[in-house]
Amino acid sequence: MRLSCWLVAALLLMSLAVDANATDAPPSQVNCADPVAGCPIANGITMRFSQIPKPMQTFKLEVTASSGRQLSASFEMRDMDMGSNHYRLLPEGGKWHAKVMLPACMHGSSEWVMRLEVDDKVYEMPFRTR
Repeated sequence: MRLSCWLVAALLLMSLAVDANATDAPPSQVNCADPVAGCPIANGITMRFSQIPKPMQTFKLEVTASSGRQLSASFEMRDMDMGSNHYRLLPEGGKWHAKVMLPACMHGSSEWVMRLEVDDKVYEMPFRTR
């Protein structure tokens, strides 16, 4: 019994040491003048929206990432909590896709940020809704 308690304590300390040494690089900032036309992100990664996003209406996010194995996107408003808007992209025809629906802001704000994660790389892109 004592040995198992020591073993558990040692494992907990090791996990804390690993977390303390982990470094999260800040996300790369991406500027995209026209997300509907599409934009290069980095290293052969491109993205586009199927239409200009409107609150409470579905649009499609399409990402081309030749080396990506796991892609996800989350959407948030600056300075306002709009709940969890996280989407896992699925591979389809050599590209990655997600159907996205953004909530409506009661204050009428249209400033959003998409946070795109491609494996261990993170990119942030601001955009506006209608």
